[in-house]
Amino acid sequence: MKRQTGTFTALGNDHQIYTIYEYTYFEDTRSYDASLTAEIPGLKDFLTSDWEPVDCKENGNYEILTTGVILRRVEPRASNQPLSSPMSPL
Repeated sequence: MKRQTGTFTALGNDHQIYTIYEYTYFEDTRSYDASLTAEIPGLKDFLTSDWEPVDCKENGNYEILTTGVILRRVEPRASNQPLSSPMSPL
């Protein structure tokens, strides 16, 4: 079973802000006793709010597969602080 397990904001190298949704596949591990069930999380999928597939890169970046836009996760900020780009110096 696949279900949404997270969401975050990312800044693209095209200077656009994207909402990324994380989906996790869960494996049902039913035991011989039906009352003892558990789910084990497995592979994850990442999609933009427009349903574009996103790949998680080794260096902590993400890439929108259909456009090649490179994304960096943006950490939450206080509402009175400006949004700065982690991809370029201030």
